Amino acid sequence: NNKSSNLRESKIIKTFILLLVTGRRMSEILKTIEIAPCDDKKGYVTYTGLLKKSENNDNFTNAPLLFIDEKVANQYLKDIRQSENKSIDELINIDEYDINKTSNKFSTIFKNAFLKYAKNNEYLKPICDDNFTIHKLRHAYTDYCVKTLKPENITDEAFAAEILGHEYAPSAST
Repeated sequence: NNKSSNLRESKIIKTFILLLVTGRRMSEILKTIEIAPCDDKKGYVTYTGLLKKSENNDNFTNAPLLFIDEKVANQYLKDIRQSENKSIDELINIDEYDINKTSNKFSTIFKNAFLKYAKNNEYLKPICDDNFTIHKLRHAYTDYCVKTLKPENITDEAFAAEILGHEYAPSAST
């Protein structure tokens, strides 16, 4: 029905925006990530609920939130995860306790919707090849942050690792 279709389209658009402006994983957007203000750096927020913890067991990172503020991002998370008393799991018929299945199913729905929209958009069309994956949006976020926000006193690799919540071990050549 049309109402259900509009709800799903709204969730897809908001998910797309959050993937681009946060650099988080699809499963984190759908289930685990929380966004809080970060007083340390302007334009940064604290992302908690990272699915891949670092060696020191942190499941958070301070990283840029691009182009929207923390309140809008949190509203989008709320809208994606719950609306009209239907969770994302109910809308796509997936067990709420299996994050990977939910993420994979929604990624397929999202990818198909994104490609259908993007093939007619001159700015998005270049990334819409046969090798397009949702993870490429995480790379786009990282590339943008490295090119525009990286301090001069840190390497590209170290900065990317920091904002994505990864461990960074410099190679022997760095």
